[in-house]
Amino acid sequence: MIAIGLIILVWGIAYVFYAFWYDKNKLKPEDIKEGTKPLHKRFTTWLMAVILTVGGFIFLCAGIGNENDDSDNSTAQTEQVKKVNHSKNLPGQKINKSKANKHEFYWTSKDDKKVRYFVTDSKITAMKVVLTPDVNNTFWCKAYLANVLHDNHLQFTNDKLADSAANLSNKGRYNIYSPKVKKWYNVSFSPADNVGKKDNMVSTFSVYPGKSSDAE
Repeated sequence: MIAIGLIILVWGIAYVFYAFWYDKNKLKPEDIKEGTKPLHKRFTTWLMAVILTVGGFIFLCAGIGNENDDSDNSTAQTEQVKKVNHSKNLPGQKINKSKANKHEFYWTSKDDKKVRYFVTDSKITAMKVVLTPDVNNTFWCKAYLANVLHDNHLQFTNDKLADSAANLSNKGRYNIYSPKVKKWYNVSFSPADNVGKKDNMVSTFSVYPGKSSDAE
């Protein structure tokens, strides 16, 4: 829209210059004697120039306004991501002490005592979820991961498979992408023992910031 506005604006200004140029180089004296009015003295010439100039200016202002709106929206989205990062305790982020309790070797979430944070230099280097004694399978753990990572649209593996498409093993490590904060994590499952014939049961799982080259 800015380009269109500039083009129309230039046309409006150029039209005035063209009128003077035409009257000087193309309009013959005999034409004037016969009653032909020079272009630069015609009302329609100036009316056309004003319409083009004003129209171009309006398009130009509208285009600049749209760009500012897009910039504001982008800034708002960035600020929203930052807000999520700093208000929630996520791997790789600075620990939010108002949402965690400090212990000798780790922190625990005030909202969920199963969640433990391991912190170095005020930054969460790992998050461990201890399910025991209430062990569960990897399908259930995916829902739990969505909760502790505050994103219901997590994508698993390097191919960013949807959460419903990923078939996870309780002995594996997987990369996870969070569209909400646009960050990669990786999760490692620890299988549960003594659960009879039940398959894929998990006792604990840990989440780390970034991708892992060991992930399946």
